[in-house]
Amino acid sequence: MIKNLDSLVSSIKNFRNKIYNNLDLLLQIFVRSLALSTRYGSALMVVHYNFSNMPDIVKFSGIKKKIIDLFQREEIVYISAVISTIALLMFFTNILNMDKYYQTDILVNQSIDVDNTNKKIVFWVVPWYRENYTISGVEEIIKVIENYKYNNIYVGLVIPLDQLEQKGQYVSVINNTINYIINKRPELSNTIFINIFPTSSETFRGDLINYELSQDHAKYITYITKKLVDNGYNIYIGFSEMDGLVNRNPNLLIKNYEIILNELVKEGVNLNKVGLYYYSTHNVVINNFKLVGDMLLNLANNYGIKSNVYIGLDNYNYRFSECDMNGKADLPNYFALRIKELSEYYKGNDKIKIMVGEIGVPLGKECVSNLWYDLSKGWDYEKVLKYSKDSMIMWKLVLDSYKEFDNNLSNKISLVGIYEVGGKEYNIFLLPQEEKDNIIKYIIEFSMSG
Repeated sequence: MIKNLDSLVSSIKNFRNKIYNNLDLLLQIFVRSLALSTRYGSALMVVHYNFSNMPDIVKFSGIKKKIIDLFQREEIVYISAVISTIALLMFFTNILNMDKYYQTDILVNQSIDVDNTNKKIVFWVVPWYRENYTISGVEEIIKVIENYKYNNIYVGLVIPLDQLEQKGQYVSVINNTINYIINKRPELSNTIFINIFPTSSETFRGDLINYELSQDHAKYITYITKKLVDNGYNIYIGFSEMDGLVNRNPNLLIKNYEIILNELVKEGVNLNKVGLYYYSTHNVVINNFKLVGDMLLNLANNYGIKSNVYIGLDNYNYRFSECDMNGKADLPNYFALRIKELSEYYKGNDKIKIMVGEIGVPLGKECVSNLWYDLSKGWDYEKVLKYSKDSMIMWKLVLDSYKEFDNNLSNKISLVGIYEVGGKEYNIFLLPQEEKDNIIKYIIEFSMSG
């Protein structure tokens, strides 16, 4: 609570300082608002303004003289009360939208990452089951945000591009889900992560070695982004598990980001509301992955994006020493060593943050000691309820293991993705209430661990 209060006080002070330092610009906006308001004014009424009694704050940088000179030059002495009221309303409207009219960094030219002290949690939602699964997944995420009053939980929306033409219902599911997000917007969370899947069915996207985003797909991503930004959201855009492209042609992966950014600029999307991320699997060539991180950071800087750039790996492979609360989940060495290498490589770079793009537990499987679970091998949904207690225990052990691992890294992991909460095969929100509530509690405790 104190940490959030300190953040709010700091934000207010920064706001005040930026107002003081940009009074000249604010005068331009006021005059513009006044000029626009005269179009709607009628029946002039006498209102006298005593310029000699202006408050001291207005005297800053000689702005008082500018106002007097302006009004004398235009011979404006009498204005209507109606016009004054409209001008004032337009003034504040223009302040809120000043990035659309002025080349300035006041208020808006800052990172969308408000809280960098706790780990961000992204619940990935997929659209390739019935629509009610997708929307119900989002609904459950919003309930968690509101019930726990916690602002570091976000909706992550998977966009399967190869299905947009083949199966029109996916477009409907995505669009309806976005409308639902806009209508049900939680007060404490205004960031959405978009995960672009070039393929989702016949060909695994990680096998692609020569992929370039089509203009139509770039326009669709832009349409989604613009709609969410225009409704007050910040958007993180990224690809994931594109190992084939990273290993063979990392420049082409970055080109796909650039195609999207160019389309966003073309459509007038405010890039101060946009961030970038990318994560791979353990099959990636680590030196190429570092190159992707470097190029992604340069791309963000070139487009004036102030927000953090998130990069990392995902992991579904665990081994449990015991299947109770006193047990332990072992992370595979290949994953741990690569995350350590990335955190060391980007040490001192405050803009690049380490993420674990996807984690999960073998939901619907019985917990067996000393057995490695590879979740990529398939699911057993019919046994979800039968083994719900095991699922809860495994979630606790997995999160404790990540917490311990991250503590040894001096809390370098900044974001963790929880995969497929909107799908039938893997949805912690389908568990019985007790198990579901406990898992959510474990996830939030993990997020707050630093």
